[in-house]
Amino acid sequence: MENVEIARVLNEYTDLLDIQGENPFRVRSYCNAAQTVAGLSQPVAQLIEAEEDLRKLPGIGSSMAAHLKEILETGTLSGLEEVRRALPPTLTELVQLQHLGPKRARQLYDALGITSVSELAAAINTGKAEALPGFGKKSAGNLRRALEEFERRTKRFLLADADQLVQPLLRYLRQAPGIIELEVAGSYRPGRRRWATSTSWRPVRTPNPSCSTSSRTGTLSAWRWRVRRAARSSYGRG
Repeated sequence: MENVEIARVLNEYTDLLDIQGENPFRVRSYCNAAQTVAGLSQPVAQLIEAEEDLRKLPGIGSSMAAHLKEILETGTLSGLEEVRRALPPTLTELVQLQHLGPKRARQLYDALGITSVSELAAAINTGKAEALPGFGKKSAGNLRRALEEFERRTKRFLLADADQLVQPLLRYLRQAPGIIELEVAGSYRPGRRRWATSTSWRPVRTPNPSCSTSSRTGTLSAWRWRVRRAARSSYGRG
């Protein structure tokens, strides 16, 4: 599990706790931990394997260190699963919108049952959102623009985040029999831009395309197609 994935779990927990009205200091502790993990140059999994003291990291105490180990072992947090049972996890989409904090997200959920950006868009278009106390036409207009920006943003990936997922996959795929060189195609260009959109995989300098790479994948050409298909599924369309 890569650091970006661990940080994603912590950020989701942060947002849901905030929407739930949890103690601000507790919310901030998970937010700080997510920022620390996302900024590490070395994977947390390697630090734990090397028996490094995670408490030396900024914002990581004994409890948070135990949480990081739990995420690595289970892919989630027991506390997060508990909050997910109380609140729809898609509510975290709402707090990513500009002009919409956790209190307003909770207000939309309690008053209109809105749990996602698509439901919010529908409520704005029908005038239900602006009829709520504290919203109005100006707020509805701001949220409409925020939704448009959110849609554009979700089609892109920070290269720093994408790189954490791409590089381990590249190392694994390069070990496959018959692959001489493998590179990433699409807009993924480390060092050239900040954002990446959809990504595909392109094996190059391959030997005879009729050779078999494994009993599971059959010919090299079939294996190449499957890799590209999996990459589009993982990194989105567009």
